[in-house]
This record gives sequence, C-alpha cells and structure tokens, in this order.
Amino acid sequence: MNRRLLTLFVAVAAGAACGDTSSQATVQRSFDRPVDLAFGCYGRLRLLGDNGTPDPTDEIQSSPQPLSACAGRAFGGPDLTEDPSSTYVPNGQGEIPNSAVFWYAFAIQPTSGTMTVVSARVRGPADSDADRGYVEGSFAVDDSDPLIPGQNALVVGTNPVAIATDTAGCHVLTANAGTCDLSVIDIAAIPERDGAVVDALPVTVASGPLLARPAAMVAADLASPVGVACPATPVGIHYLAYPDCHAVAAVDAATGAVVASIRFSDDGTAVLGGADLACPRQCGATRDPLIDGARPVTLDLVRDDRAGTQTLAIGLANRPAVTVVDLDASGRPATVKTIDLEGEVGVTDIAVTRQITMGGTTGPNDGDAGTEAQFVYAVATDGTVRVAEVLVDDRECETQGDPRYLTAERDETKLICVEVGGPSTPPRRAGATGPGIHFASAARPVAVTVGRAVGERASGTAPSPFLLGGHFAYVALSTGFTVVINIDDDNYADTASSQDPLSAIVTSAVPHALRDGVPDREVTFVTPPSNGQPSFRACEAEQPLVATAAGLGGGPRTDEPPARSFASSQLAGRKSYMLPAIRQSVCTGDDGTALVTDLAFSADPVRQVESFPDWHALSSTEDWTFTWQGVLSRDAVDGSSAVDGPQVRAGTLDVGGGGISLVDGSRPFCGAGVEVNDIVTMRGCDPTRGNSQCGAGQICYLHPDSQVSTGACLPEAEANILAGLCRDYLISTRRFAVQEAFAGRLALRERKSELRTTPVGGCTSTEQCQTLATFEARLSSDAHPIDDTTAAPTATYTCEADPYRPTLGNRCVRTCQADDDCAAGNLCRGGRCLEGVVPSPSCVAGLQRYDLRAADALVAIGSRTGYLHPIVAAPDGRCVKDPTASPLLVGRVPLTAPPCAGPSGTALSPNPCTETVEHSEEVPDYVAGTCTLASATPRVATRTTTAVRFDNPLMRVRMVDLTYPGDAMCRGDRAGGLGAIPVLSTGMVLGFRVESGFLSVVAGGEGVVQPANVVRGPDESVWIVDAGDIDDFDSSTPNLRGQLLRVEASGISGALHVR
Repeated sequence: MNRRLLTLFVAVAAGAACGDTSSQATVQRSFDRPVDLAFGCYGRLRLLGDNGTPDPTDEIQSSPQPLSACAGRAFGGPDLTEDPSSTYVPNGQGEIPNSAVFWYAFAIQPTSGTMTVVSARVRGPADSDADRGYVEGSFAVDDSDPLIPGQNALVVGTNPVAIATDTAGCHVLTANAGTCDLSVIDIAAIPERDGAVVDALPVTVASGPLLARPAAMVAADLASPVGVACPATPVGIHYLAYPDCHAVAAVDAATGAVVASIRFSDDGTAVLGGADLACPRQCGATRDPLIDGARPVTLDLVRDDRAGTQTLAIGLANRPAVTVVDLDASGRPATVKTIDLEGEVGVTDIAVTRQITMGGTTGPNDGDAGTEAQFVYAVATDGTVRVAEVLVDDRECETQGDPRYLTAERDETKLICVEVGGPSTPPRRAGATGPGIHFASAARPVAVTVGRAVGERASGTAPSPFLLGGHFAYVALSTGFTVVINIDDDNYADTASSQDPLSAIVTSAVPHALRDGVPDREVTFVTPPSNGQPSFRACEAEQPLVATAAGLGGGPRTDEPPARSFASSQLAGRKSYMLPAIRQSVCTGDDGTALVTDLAFSADPVRQVESFPDWHALSSTEDWTFTWQGVLSRDAVDGSSAVDGPQVRAGTLDVGGGGISLVDGSRPFCGAGVEVNDIVTMRGCDPTRGNSQCGAGQICYLHPDSQVSTGACLPEAEANILAGLCRDYLISTRRFAVQEAFAGRLALRERKSELRTTPVGGCTSTEQCQTLATFEARLSSDAHPIDDTTAAPTATYTCEADPYRPTLGNRCVRTCQADDDCAAGNLCRGGRCLEGVVPSPSCVAGLQRYDLRAADALVAIGSRTGYLHPIVAAPDGRCVKDPTASPLLVGRVPLTAPPCAGPSGTALSPNPCTETVEHSEEVPDYVAGTCTLASATPRVATRTTTAVRFDNPLMRVRMVDLTYPGDAMCRGDRAGGLGAIPVLSTGMVLGFRVESGFLSVVAGGEGVVQPANVVRGPDESVWIVDAGDIDDFDSSTPNLRGQLLRVEASGISGALHVR
C-alpha cells in the first residue's frame, strides 16, 4: 500500500543549528548537486470529451498535459520537424483565454533528497519572434514554498537517483536508492503551490515489496492524446535497472507491480523474463548477501513515430555488451538482443537514436530514400564512447579507422558502421586503445545523449560547424565541456572529395566523429569570382582572410614559413641553406610568385590534405620542432606546462666494475622512448642559481679548472676534498652513451668525441676525416670557399668503428695525447677524446639531475603532442620497440632511411623513408665563373633531390637537405663533391607552428564545473546538468551548488543558464 506523506518541502538554504540562537547567514541555493532531469507540460487545457473535438460546453482547466502538447507548440508542428518560425496549436486547444502553456523541468538532487522545479513559457501563436521552444526571459527556478525563507525545493525521497514523467504527463516519478521504492509527485499541485503531495510507491512482486536498490529509470513513451483529464494515478510502464538483481524490471506506474523483466546471465547476455523477479533485499531491517553478476546501471528509451517503434537500451557496468529491447504497443518488452563490445569494458551511460535515414547533404531527410540505421552510444569504462548499429548490422562500429585509408572511399554506405576487425576495416589511428570515440588529453566521457536537429543550410552556402541538421550525439566530458558528435550530418558531404579536397574532409564526412568547430574549412588561397570580380590567387597569403585572431579558419597549415635556429659559432648565418628544409614548390599567383612548403596555406589543396591527413589528430594550435639530438620530453623546465615528462629528471648513478648505470625509481626510460646509443647528460647544477638545485647539506660546486659552466652538487663539508678526487668528472661535459636500456635503469658507457661532419655512410680513411675537419672548421665563416682563409684545425681524427653510436659505418673519432688536445669539456683517455668519464662513487652520491637525448637524429616533438615513439617495456623490463605499434608512432628523423614503399598516403612503412622529389628554392644569381651577384634578387631554381619522408599521426613532412655536399667556389654552388655530409650540431632546430587544427564544437559554447548528466529535452533541446560549485560573480547568490544549461540544437553555440 502507498505510504501517504505529509506536504514536505525543504529550504535548501542553510539554517541555524539546533540550540544555537545566534544569527546565521542564510545562503540561498536553487540547486543542490542535481544529477537527472525529467520534463512536464502545464497550462490551460480544453477537455475534449468523448468525441475528441472542441465543443462550447467543454471544460477548460489548468492542467498537466502530455509532453507532445508543449513540444508541438515549440517546434511549430506535431512531428517536430517543421519550420521553427511557424506556429502550431494542438487539436482542439485554440482560442482558449489566458492560454499560456509552460514547460517544466524537474531536477533531482540525491544528496538532499529533493527536486528543484524550473519553468518557462512555451512559445504561442503570438510569440513568433520568441526563441525556439520558449519565450525569452521566462525561465525561472520555482520556489516550492514561498512562506519559507530561501529558495525551496521539494523533498521527494531518500537518495533519488533517477526521475521520469509518466505517459500522460500528469505525474513525475523518482527512483529512490535509499528506500528502494518510487516517489510519485502530482504535477498539477506544483504550480499551484498549495501543498504538493508526494506518494511513496513500493515496487512489488507476488511475494511482496522488491527491496533492491535501483540505479536508473526510464518511462515507456506511449502516445497520449491532448485534451484528456489527468488520471488519479500514473500511467504507463517504467523500467528500473537493478544492478544487484542483474535485471531490469518493467513496472506498472499505477500500482508499482513488476509486470515483466529483462534478465542478464553472467556473461551479459539478456533474455526476457516474467514478473517473478527475485532480488536481494538492500533496504529495511534484513539485508541479503549480494551475488556477483552482470550489473545493469544505465537506461535510455526512444519513441520513433516515423518507424512506429519504441526502443530500450541497457548498459552493464561490468560486462562488455549493450542490450536493445523492442517494446510492444503497450510499452512492454517484446524482443531483446545483445551486442558485444570489444575488450573488457563496462558501460556507465547509454543513449539510443531513432531510426535514421543515413546520408544526404541538403538538410534533414529522414524517411527519404536511403539506408536506414539505428545506433546505441555507450560511455565505456575505457574512457571512450562506444557505438553499435542495432537495426541492420547488430554489431559494434569501428570509429577509429585511420582516415588515410578512408579518403578514397566513395560508397558512403560502407562508412555507416565500419566492422570492428573486419577484413576490409582500415588500421586504427595510432594510439587508439579500442574502437570507441576517443577524446583529447585527459578528458573522460561522463554522460551521453542523442538528438535530432533540423537546421538546413541555404543553397550555395558552405557548411557551418554551428548549423546542425541531422542526428548528433552530445557527450559531457570530465573537463566540463559537452562536445558534439556527428551521427548523420545532413548538411555535409558523406565522403571525401578528390576534386575539391578541402570542401569535404573525410574526418568530417564519416559518421561517429567529433564535430569540427573551425569555420570556413573549404577556403583556399584562390578566391573564386564574385560580383563581377575575377578569381584571385594569393600565393603570398599565409592564412585566409576569414581566420580569427587565434588563427582558426580554413584548413590546417603553418602560420609562417618554417624557421631554422642555430648557433653562429657552429654555422654562419649566410650558410643556413646547408641545413634541412621542408620541401617547397613554386606558387604563381596574382600577387606574385612565392615559394611555399607542402604545409602552407597557399600550397596545392591536394598537398595540404596529404600533409594533414587526420584533422582530428591536430590540436587547434601547436608548435613543432625538429631538433638535432634533441631531448625526448617536452614539459616546460619551469613547470608551467606538462606534456610528456620533464626535460630534466633526477636519478642515482651506480658506479662499479669500471661501468656506470643511471637508476630512476620512477622507471621512466621506456616511456620516454630511450633507445640504445642515445645520450644521457648529467646536468649537475647551475651555479648562477646558488644551491637551489641541490639537496640539504649540499652546495653547487663549479670546479676552477672547468671550461664549461655546469656545476655539481657536492656535500658542503666534503667539497674541498672531493674537488680533487672528482676533478676529471667535474670539468667534463658528463655526456654518456646508452649501452642497455631498461624501464628503471640505463647502462652507460663513455662517449667518444667525433666529427659532426662524418659522412652519413661512414668514413673511409683518416685523410678523409682531416679533410672534413677543415670543412667543419670553415662552416662558421661567411666567406665564399674560394676566399676562405680559415686555417685547418690542429685537432686530429682517425676513422674507426664506434660501437656506442648508431650504425653508420666507421666514424671520425678525435684523437689526443693530452686533455688539451680535446675540445672544452672533453678529456683524453686511451688516445681518444671523451665527453665524460666514469666518476668515483663518492663524486655522485645522492640524486643527480640528467636529461635524455636521441643520438644522430632530429627529434620531432610537439608542444601538445610531445615525443611519439614505439618503445615499450618488455616483460624483463628491457626497452624494446613494440612490434604491434602503429608505424606512425615515430619521433625521429635520421639522416638517411630506406626507400619509401610508394607515394600514397597509406604507404606508411618503412617510416621514415626516402623518396625522390622536386624541390624549389632561392639561389644566388652569380655572374658565370665568379662569386659576384648579377642581381641582388635571388633566382628560383628547382632541382630533383632526395627527401626523407616522415609521417606521424598528425602530418606528413618531406624534409630535404639533411646532408650537404659542400661548395666548391661560391656559397650555395653545391659543387664541393664531399658526398652526403651532415652539418647539424646538437641543438640546431627546424621549427614551425601548425594552426587551424581541430577544435571540437562545444554545446553551449562553454564548459561547466562538474557535469553529471546530459539529457535530451522533449523539444530536441539538450540539457547539461552541472553538479559543481559555482561562484556567480554577477549576482548576489554566490557559491551555487549546481546549475542547468539548456542548449538549442539549432543554436548549438549558445546556452541558457538556469541557476
């Protein structure tokens, strides 16, 4: 029987404690950690009687109404697809005096056991200029009892976890986990504020009350006529998920009786069951032990009038499956099927779409000729959103296929639900952990809903990120943002375009992809003819005119030509042409001729798309550097940014047996991508910073004999003694080679000093090394070779093997008789100059600062992406290349590489690789036979050369001139005949910024504090439920405990805040 409750309201404001008569400050709050929403419709209603038509004698009353009565008015038509500017009144409801009708939103708050009521006036015939669905400015948070100070909410039960409106729209029910029952609230009593009554409704089976805790609830959505008086009790079937009962119960909302069930076996497979549900008791005086099994925790239900169906979707918290139940005309379960998901995952939130007519580019087209599909979207415990097609294929969809393999697909039906692991399924994106939709950085999905939008772009206009037409998913993330996912975008192409690549990018065309929020993607450097003006080719433009101040607009590109950075002591400024460059081509435009890289805005659009094949992999803006023997991590040294680990770390040195090992308890080496022969530099300390980089009782000691400016942390009491014992170590550059790499330990060896101009294929003789030493010595001179009087260096070299350098043949190793024969910071040992020597253990006691660098390679590292690599820890801890890793997980560009497998975007192995290209550049215009310039303006020359092609998940880069043959007479004549000679020195950088990358469309245009849910409104609006604390600086009500954001699908970039 029902337990009749008194009229219970609670002031959400804080009151004075019992026995405390002092004055207490009252903080009024509209919300108290809301988690779920239901909706109602209330207003003047004509009761039509048995004939269903209006009659002068029909009674008119203020009453709750079916949600369709408000939704039809809001959308301008009963099918919710009409012109938003039109008006609509349900049958028989016209010409009613004072006929305003109101939306109600009911937000439950488990912490306080309350329900907050929000109201807004629905657009009527006289409100044609109102916002879609409601009259602007009419939203209000209702005070459930004006006689009690503060903003009051209605007490509905103990720990309500879900809320749903009944079929008639006259009652709202909550599922209470604290009392294992339902609460029934009569909507009619809420607007009158005359004492709303809450009924406690037990859920029952034949044996008595069902005392299991519910986790979720939805209501069957049966069609209900407008113009019928409200019944005394709720109408319809409500579905409740009982995790510890391993079942979902179909409950008659009028009586609380279980009338059917969906039951789950241990493996997550579902079957239909009867009303004889037996569950452990979790409320009351007696509690039963729980049995492990499949735990249903989330439900969604959609009614599809076009298809004549109702579909219930169920997610299990601890099993990799989603369940789909088709309901019969009475709202009871008719059929059930289970769709398995890849991996050991569970589901925490779920949403199911209507049937969708897939494809189309001219606006919403459901019901037109096309392929029908229906999808379930599920928030999975692996931090992704899984997608399953449940109408035709009954399978999970692969959403992480590498776009490089999808660009050539012209059959859009093959992209609707790509089979997971199918024979024609492309490889996954590099770094993807499963088939689900992935999100940037540390963002994890919290909740998901799906909905329809009716925006239609005008003929001849380009698609807009913020004009939604079709079907979309909305995913609330832990970062506070709710992002939009394209399910079927009916305003955009369904496949990529080969004729106009920027007009239809595959990452925006395929279903189940995050929606790109950057506008004007189709814009190129060629302005089409308009208003009688001819087309214009702007080759010198570095970004489109439509780009924002942040560089957003148009396709991805570099913001300006790549820049080289190097020390003049290593290379003269006039000889920068010897350094690597990005392949360039000639662009002839109406504004002149320009040299552009493949990454530039004014590059050929085909090359732009080839250079940036996966726009979703790009950050909106990112700085990329290719640094010779660069560090393997990108975190800012000052700690201002965290990307992929600190550049300078701390570990201990284990010295013994003539060897040395670096040990780090955090086991970072495989994760950092260390490989054999890489470089470890012991950083010591910076004397200019005092002792701040040393431990307690230590000082930063700089040896007086040191020719480098690096100190070392020594015990203050022993510094004078250790200065002599540790002299050789202290005055060296302390640079070592990695002999073996394990996750927590690196075996190091002393590293020889070698000629940086050693030929790529290895030296052939000592004489060659001496010739190249002279060439290296003259690199810092601006003079033409014919005029260069730089003396040959006194340093001597020998051509020999070096086992601690990457295998490139013999190396030019510097020889010596004494330390003075070596460069500053190098020491002579065994006739060879070394960059560091093994110290005595007492010289390196305690933590030692160090950095990690790649040997003989350019390190590609992004300011947001970091350093990508395939290195993992084997079972024994050894750092090895993951044989299953994507070939795109590469962060090193060597001086040479094997030939490429082909020119296509899917020829990804080997990577990097070499290919022959045409490269254009500016060269000096010399008078023949002299080094005199015939013109101060360089001429443009195009030559055939070898490029190293580098692919990572974000881009393809062709890099030329990683080596240089030397000049014979004049700078830049390339006639030196020295062979493939590198001129790079440690720290030389080729860098550029990529702008106008990917940026998700954010529902509402802003984030919230703590998203708890995202709910589809009955008028296709999207409601974001924020349970976080908010300081509202624009009002006198600070420290709010939650809010609601209402977002129109047709105006996705703005939100209405309800607080």
